[in-house]
Amino acid sequence: MAINLDHQLNKINTSTSDINFDITGSLKLPVGSTAQRTGSLAGGELRFNSSLSIFEGYNGADWLSLGALEDNTIGTLSDVDVSGITTGQVLKWDGTAFIPGDDEEDLSNNTTSDLTEGTNLYYTQGRFDTAFTAKDTDGLSEGSTNLYYTDGRVDTRIGATSVDALSDVDTTAVAPTNGQTLVWNAAQSKWLPGTISGGGGGGIEEGDAIAFAIALGS
Repeated sequence: MAINLDHQLNKINTSTSDINFDITGSLKLPVGSTAQRTGSLAGGELRFNSSLSIFEGYNGADWLSLGALEDNTIGTLSDVDVSGITTGQVLKWDGTAFIPGDDEEDLSNNTTSDLTEGTNLYYTQGRFDTAFTAKDTDGLSEGSTNLYYTDGRVDTRIGATSVDALSDVDTTAVAPTNGQTLVWNAAQSKWLPGTISGGGGGGIEEGDAIAFAIALGS
């Protein structure tokens, strides 16, 4: 087999188009970074990429790793660039390759400033104040527990309430009988139904055990 070294074209030609390296050592391939790849390529080029620490070959369109896929990382793929990636970022397609970027679906990476305002407007103090001052109770739906105030409801409530509803009156334990009045009971600190004792002409004698008598309905 004849070997022809063409120094002007940087080529090695053989008479059989084949070359056999019958050695037990190693063959040194070109070594360089990704940025140092040859600019004008035809396909079939081999080299060791010192940036990615992989052997790579050019197939006419892309540089591809020559190792098994399990021996590489995602950054060694031809359409992935992980340069400058930081914790929490994802790979996003930019039209040419997958590159690092923030996950916009993860709200922990965003604030309301990152959201486009739609029909549901942002909250602002000014918007709240304007909306609040324009409202009255007519704009509120009445619930089943806390009802609106009306004079009629108050009158009805008062009309349906007895004197026994007062905290210092007890007409339940002993129901009053006709003609009785409410007499103060100091021991119980309550007004209780009782009969006023009196003498001479129906007047109340000094010393009678009574503080007040309430004539109901007067």
